[in-house]
Amino acid sequence: MKGQYLAIEAVLTFGMGLIIALGTITVFNNYQQDIMSSTQDKQETVIVTELTDTLLHLRGADRAEKSLELPEDLGGSDYTVTFDEGVNILMEGQRREYRLNSLENFDFEGSVQGGEVKVYKRDNQFIIGAE
Repeated sequence: MKGQYLAIEAVLTFGMGLIIALGTITVFNNYQQDIMSSTQDKQETVIVTELTDTLLHLRGADRAEKSLELPEDLGGSDYTVTFDEGVNILMEGQRREYRLNSLENFDFEGSVQGGEVKVYKRDNQFIIGAE
């Protein structure tokens, strides 16, 4: 009878250890996903803020250009910035649009992936392109 209790105790101890291990792995996985999502959102905000500041800086000139250094990737994934009635960020099937109400009278054109980019202002048009 004593051997049966030891076997049951060993099985229960192993089961509880397995449940604790799986729970811990799940919690850390969720935590990692939250951190990645938060980091991606913050990087996206930085990119849009840099581009918006550049556009607002250039809007008073007839012809101007400015170079920018954008991150190579966004949260570990490739992305594309497009100018089309504002600033759009395309990434893995997602499209996030940022309307720029103070620049609604301007035309936007071009797209570029992260890295060295140039923003051009030509009369009533903003163009983004690779440097």
